[in-house]
Amino acid sequence: MRWGLCLRIACKNLLRKKKYTIALFTGMFLIMVLLTVWCVFRNGISDLYRKFLQGKLSDCYYFLDIEIADDGTPVKDDHYRALEQLRQMPEVGERIVTIINPDIVEYIEKQDEWSRINMNFVSMIVGDTTYQGENDYSNDFEEPIRSDVPRTMYPVIFNLALLGERDFITENDIKEFDYRYSEPMMLCGKDTVEPGEFIISDYYLERFGVPREKYGDLIGKRVTFSAGGKTILEDAVLVGIVDSRLFRMQRFTERKLYGSQVLYRAAVQELAAWGVWYMNAIVPVLDYGKIRVVYERLDEAGLIDEVSAWNNSGLEAYQSLYTAEVIVNRVFGLFAVLIILAVLLYLVNTLWQNIEVRAPYCGMLKAIGMRQREIGCVLFLEIVVIAIPCMIMSVPISVYAFEFFSKMMEGVFTVTVQAKVRDAILIAGAIAGAVVAIVFLAELPMIRRVVRQEAAVLLTEDESK
Repeated sequence: MRWGLCLRIACKNLLRKKKYTIALFTGMFLIMVLLTVWCVFRNGISDLYRKFLQGKLSDCYYFLDIEIADDGTPVKDDHYRALEQLRQMPEVGERIVTIINPDIVEYIEKQDEWSRINMNFVSMIVGDTTYQGENDYSNDFEEPIRSDVPRTMYPVIFNLALLGERDFITENDIKEFDYRYSEPMMLCGKDTVEPGEFIISDYYLERFGVPREKYGDLIGKRVTFSAGGKTILEDAVLVGIVDSRLFRMQRFTERKLYGSQVLYRAAVQELAAWGVWYMNAIVPVLDYGKIRVVYERLDEAGLIDEVSAWNNSGLEAYQSLYTAEVIVNRVFGLFAVLIILAVLLYLVNTLWQNIEVRAPYCGMLKAIGMRQREIGCVLFLEIVVIAIPCMIMSVPISVYAFEFFSKMMEGVFTVTVQAKVRDAILIAGAIAGAVVAIVFLAELPMIRRVVRQEAAVLLTEDESK
């Protein structure tokens, strides 16, 4: 097949038939712009939706305050009944965290001297070895107020939290950590604690000067923490070392439920000595879409007032993203399909009229020896020659159109979708190829029929002469 000759003929045909060229260019350009904008929008919303669901999953929970009696057991009031009701719901995870934040300064009777316990004053004693804490002002675990504000370094303060049950993380925490870092959360040991056991972060161990290669040797050892000559925790068994990046995740940075990176499971009889009278229950809901279902069930049981307000900003963000995704996928999708169908019909009609007009020309090419396949190649190259500038021009136009619609959606749904030029180029290229194939396949049956008819007419006339 003489591709060079076919290409020259195709270009000359397009230059001679300007109205046909403009009509075909307009139709293909509209299809490419509409599909590129819609596909980039859909990919952007879906990516944002997925990142929100996975990247903020630890913040999908209900929060309760459970009162503690003098003997250390929970008071069985409406708050406790709400917690038990939540445990029975299939939408709620099995790993419910109950945590207590004691006043350690008051516990060691240093309230007249200190307001907080600086890491410099804390010693960690393991057997015959004493590790002295260091305050290197590296504490940057608090989330900035705005994204454009850099993290601030704070003094390293020793904090300790008490666990009421065996779990210190929820299923949602594990999933979010895996999504963010794709690495094991536990560096050593296990992620559950029994009475008398505790878990510590690698960040705290680094402040105590423990080399990372010795972490495994600490598991199962009895550890004592002291400050200012007073014992904070005595002979607690270290059972796990957790990656401190856990405390950078959504639930820990936003709600600041506990900045402590030492998590100790106290026995019931110990709680009275710590002087605590309530604990926080973190009840994970396994999916953002199930938050409302859990709410309605608690409301039906008359227990909704006992549950503290969940992170409403997170729920509003989820609803905005969900609504935006529905609109882009369904409403905009249906609108785009209807327009594309109309434009395709317009293109097919334009092609049909063009072939009818050019039928004698195609028949002449056939009669003088050009094969039908080569005639089809000429018409195919005409479409390709038009599609290439359409694709090139559709990318910047699509990006500008995307930015316009993105600002509209940001004002309505408070959702910001960002376009990736690379994605727009790839999508525009794929759409250009698909449009060329569809248009040519729609054109092919008409080409065959008309070419055969006109060639037969020309040959008959020639024989009659």
